[in-house]
Amino acid sequence: MPANDYVKLERRLVLAAWGCHQLGYASNKAMLENLRDVEEGFTSSGRSYLIQAILARGSKCLVPEQDLERYDANIRSHLNYFNKHRNETLALRYFQHLSLLITELFLDRRFNHEKVLQKQLNAFVNQRNSKRGPMDVQDPTFADNDLTKLAFWMATGSGKTILMHFHYRQFLHYCQKPLDNILLVTPDEGLSQQHLENMEEAGIQCARFSLEDSGFEAFKKNAVRVIEITKLVEQKKGSGVSVPVEAFEGNNLIFVDEGHKGASSEARKWIGNRDKLAQTGFTFEYSATFGQAMTTARDDAMTQEYGKAILFDYSYKYFYGDGFGKDFDVLNLKHETTSEQTKTLLLANLLAFYEQKRAFQTRADAMLRYHLADPLWVFVGSTVNNNKQAQGSDVLTVVQSVSYTHLP
Repeated sequence: MPANDYVKLERRLVLAAWGCHQLGYASNKAMLENLRDVEEGFTSSGRSYLIQAILARGSKCLVPEQDLERYDANIRSHLNYFNKHRNETLALRYFQHLSLLITELFLDRRFNHEKVLQKQLNAFVNQRNSKRGPMDVQDPTFADNDLTKLAFWMATGSGKTILMHFHYRQFLHYCQKPLDNILLVTPDEGLSQQHLENMEEAGIQCARFSLEDSGFEAFKKNAVRVIEITKLVEQKKGSGVSVPVEAFEGNNLIFVDEGHKGASSEARKWIGNRDKLAQTGFTFEYSATFGQAMTTARDDAMTQEYGKAILFDYSYKYFYGDGFGKDFDVLNLKHETTSEQTKTLLLANLLAFYEQKRAFQTRADAMLRYHLADPLWVFVGSTVNNNKQAQGSDVLTVVQSVSYTHLP
């Protein structure tokens, strides 16, 4: 491969490919296509339908049956815990359950058979490389420090937060070494607050990080403290809200939401500080746009790093392929619309929205399995008001049309 040719992240996902291989699949696409129609949930005996489908493929699955059943039981236990605390019952989608199953596999081998895991990974890398041409990309082998970070490439809306909560309990189950800090690093304060509310609902002890509140972790074992990445500094200066990385010395468990932020040019100064947090610990990262961020940065070393860290790929193309994306039509009009044409178009939109609302209200039980929320109609306009002519306002036109329309 020519030295100047950048190879996209999609072709470097060696750890995710290993996970597929362990479950008996040649590719991520083949695995998702085979399991997407499997019934979700658990049988009366406690075994999930997902595990049954994987085991039904016989010797193709390389993971021993007793291990798969143990992993499945752990996932069910964590799910029961969360459902005791949540207001709404949580049911795992097939891809969420699948990603948690592969996480169980990795963590079990990472903490109980680390040398064997590294040997298996490198054997897989060598086999994968041997099937490629001399000019094609070659994946690097795994070193010891490559087994201290997992990343999850999950489309927006696919449940990154749910996975994070499970990963918190999964990690504590397998890691027997006491932790000095458990941190959740977010891009901004708004997302920090959202995570705090979600964790409280899930029964996970948490709080915003504060240097003054140094006794928080002493009273609440394994509590998660939330901090924005912009507040992490190598050395604190002055009396601001910044926090020196050295304040988190020891064995740390780090969760990073929107992990791709470290790949952007304006955030390069933070990525080193973020990495120092987990030098002697473990990191989970989550993002919907790992691929786009890596392509923009065109940093081959970073792309290799994430290729060895991303354990599960459910990026938007898979999310959309499963029917979770938004379908839309684009209508390009060659000429300006008349007032009557505008009214007709808006009425058609309103009727479509009305049909969705009515279906949601009259068939609520049937909608439950699809995890649909109450339909929302959003209009994006270019003008709110027009000083020269009120009728020229996009938003005003819509408001007036809806106000004058009476539906049964």
